Amino acid sequence: MESRSSLERLQFMMHHSMVATSMEIWLGDVPDKNGPPDLKKVLFQKLGNLDWGSNREHSSSGGRQMQTVELEGGASQALFVKLVLKKNHINRQNEYNQVREDLLRYTNTSVKSQ
Repeated sequence: MESRSSLERLQFMMHHSMVATSMEIWLGDVPDKNGPPDLKKVLFQKLGNLDWGSNREHSSSGGRQMQTVELEGGASQALFVKLVLKKNHINRQNEYNQVREDLLRYTNTSVKSQ
């Protein structure tokens, strides 16, 4: 994100065949909120996990899956979002065991520095 923000909503969409089994969501910020961010000092706090199903379980056509996370309160203020995609679901279309997220969309409100 370009500036510290209060996140209201995060949306994720997985690729139709390179689907992760789960994804960790982390929000990060730096202790010194007045100066430029020092990437070596970013502190991340785990927001939670999303579990993704195998497309064989959800759809015969292999469509993509979308999940939305609604956030409330001051705990959602961040300068960085880190995503950790976990092991892939096994399928014939993904012979190299890759995972891929096709979309990350967020709704936010900028937070003014104090």
